This record gives sequence, structure tokens and C-alpha cells, in this order.
Amino acid sequence: MAKEYKKVSVFVDTNILQSFVSYRKTDYVFLANLGIPKAYYDLVAFIEDNHLENYVEICISEVVFKELRQHMINMFDNFCKNFAKDMEFYSKIAGDIFECNYTIKMKREDYPLYVDKLIRDFIEAPKNRCVYIPISSKAEMMDKLLDKVLRSIKPFVTNNIGGKPYKDAGFKDSIIAESIYDHCLNSGRKCLLVSDDGDFGDKFAPILNEANQFVKASSIEQAILFLRDYYDTSMEIRLAREFTHNTYWQEYLVKDIGQEYDKSVTNVNVESVEQLTDGRYKVTVSIVMNETVYKFTVDFDANANEIVDYQYKIQDD
Repeated sequence: MAKEYKKVSVFVDTNILQSFVSYRKTDYVFLANLGIPKAYYDLVAFIEDNHLENYVEICISEVVFKELRQHMINMFDNFCKNFAKDMEFYSKIAGDIFECNYTIKMKREDYPLYVDKLIRDFIEAPKNRCVYIPISSKAEMMDKLLDKVLRSIKPFVTNNIGGKPYKDAGFKDSIIAESIYDHCLNSGRKCLLVSDDGDFGDKFAPILNEANQFVKASSIEQAILFLRDYYDTSMEIRLAREFTHNTYWQEYLVKDIGQEYDKSVTNVNVESVEQLTDGRYKVTVSIVMNETVYKFTVDFDANANEIVDYQYKIQDD
């Protein structure tokens, strides 16, 4: 019964990963933290709530972290300079009726190291489910990028700056795109890029399905919709996936009948999932051990996420 789903890598671009705050028609980034939006953790929750941990990974390119880092450093530098100038100006025009005491608690030369630690902690924290994708150093990748620059293939569009044409505006985007292609082709995974930038390559399709290898969503909300449709997150399908691929339930059943869960277990097949009452399901699963088929009928409580009871029989040849 369980459908064979292809695994998906969700790549998150800088314009999705980093939050911006608008003030007086200017966009600011957060300085004390990375400014990861709530939508990112909605994606993490969707993966975990639907037991897709073995199917969906969240990937963030090294280029994205470098860009996010530079945004924060530039903003910190500007903040320090502008804040001091603003205070000086206000004191000048207000005179003795204005007093402001402030302290910037970090030296400008120390701030890059502070940001580096924020990024490192984010990557290493299991709750973020972040897979770090380093920049490819393959010569073939650089050859592809050079070819795109010379032929003005998107995202390497030609822009006139000071009367002189430039073709390198899309260098960052193209590195990310080539890293995505490389990662997904080598791993056999589908790729779902989340970015509101329209200049990525034409390999990306508008929706996730069996035919498309590279798919683009303009927001995390749209990416979640793609994943929900692709994986079919109904409870019946979720339980079929769980008993087929989650070794915890397989091991539970095998060991509970006095068998060893080892290489002798050669096949697991979920034959059916049937709803009995609200939150209760009957899961019929066959497990082959030592070339013998054991057929289990499991009473499963989805609300408590536990096996309530089960029966089994050894199937005749």
C-alpha cells in the first residue's frame, strides 16, 4: 500500500531565511540574532508533525549564510555611525533640554565573530534541522558559471552601470542554483527552492510532482502546500509511511513476539490502514523474517501515537 516517495531537499534563499524590519522607508536586519522568521519553524514543525524526517531535509547554502552575515555586519557598521551622528545632532539642536545616555556594548571589530557564532550555533542546533551545503569547488561548476556569464544566461543579466555593461549581477544566485543542481542530482533527491527572486534558472518548475526534479516556491507557506500535496499528509498515508519506514514500530512488533530485529527481517509491507473511530486505526502489516511471513493486525491510537493492541499470525506458504 505504501507509495514510494522520492526524498526532497528544501533549499531556503537569503530573502526567505533573513527577516527585515522596515522603519522610515528603510529595511533593517536584526543585529542581536539571525532574524530567522517564524515561517522557517513552521516548516520544521510541518516535517516533524507529519513524520517526514526521513523524507524532507532543509538545506541552506554556504552562500546564503555568507550573504546573511554580510547584511548584519554592514547594518551594524551603519548603525554605529548613524546612531552617534543622530545623538550629536539632537544634542546640538536641543541643547540643555536634551540628554541621552547610550552604550553600544560591542566593538565593531568583535561583531563579525559574534555573527559567526550565531551562524555556527544555528547550524549545529538539532531543532533547526539545518543541512549545511558548502560551495562546490568543482572546476565543472565554475565552467558552467563562466559560460552563463559570457552568454548572459539568467541570472547573469546585463546591467548598465555608469554607461558600462556588467554581466555579473547574478553571480551569487547562480552559485546557489548550481550547488542545488549538484546536490540533488548526486543524491537523487528532488529539489524545492524557496525564494522570492525570479531570476533562477529555467530548470525550476512551478509545482512539485513526479515529473519535476527542480521546483521553485516563492514562500515557505507555498513550499509547505507543495509538500502536503506531494506526500499526501492524511493520517492513513502517514501511518502507512510510519510502519513501512520507521524501524521503531517494526522493532517493537518483532521483539514483542520474541524475535530478533536484525538482518533476518527482509521485507515490510503495509497492506491497509483503516480508520476505526476518531483517532483509532487498524493497520495491517506483513513482516518477512527468516523467509517466514508474519501478518500483524495493529490497533493504533494516533492521538497518543502508540500501539494499543495487536494480533499476528504466521502466513502459510
